[in-house]
Amino acid sequence: MTTGKRTYHHGNLRDALLACAFRHLEAHGPEKLSLRALARDIGVSQTAPYRHFPDKECLLAAMATEGYLALKAFICEASQGIDRPDEALLVCGEAYIRYAVANPAKYKLMFGPMIQHPENHPELQEAAQQAFRALYAIIEKGIEQGIMVDQPVWLMANNCWANVHGHAMLLIDGLLQRVTPETESFNVRESLMINMQGRLI
Repeated sequence: MTTGKRTYHHGNLRDALLACAFRHLEAHGPEKLSLRALARDIGVSQTAPYRHFPDKECLLAAMATEGYLALKAFICEASQGIDRPDEALLVCGEAYIRYAVANPAKYKLMFGPMIQHPENHPELQEAAQQAFRALYAIIEKGIEQGIMVDQPVWLMANNCWANVHGHAMLLIDGLLQRVTPETESFNVRESLMINMQGRLI
């Protein structure tokens, strides 16, 4: 007889809960995420998830942490082997936006208001910093090589982040598509290059 509940390997409950939580996130959004619902879906006791996640915010923080680590891996893989920092920066920006558009619910969780006390989750803060440091390192190299303007690296990195984050959110919400003429298609690379050529390089 099939119960419809998903199974997990003994000792791997945390991973099973996270995998289930991401499915729920995509289907219903973060507001409806519930540790009890995850327990029912996996087929464990209602109290079992609390051994790994004391409350819902701890679950959301763990999910966002995975999101940041995946984002860092995605942009680093995209720029691997590219020597010129300006080209690496452009490729990273495109990869960042692709990741966000492909994972809209996860991306909004990472950067939205659902996690009210990120300072209480050091693993989340470290993962976010790792993703940011990947961008920081490219800009630092570009300044050292004289390819990018000599401005504070943190300012340049924040500018780049604001640019790609704005693109990502507008694309996710369908707003850029609405204001693009019907006979045209929005070109992410060209749009990013306008900012880079005007302010960075």
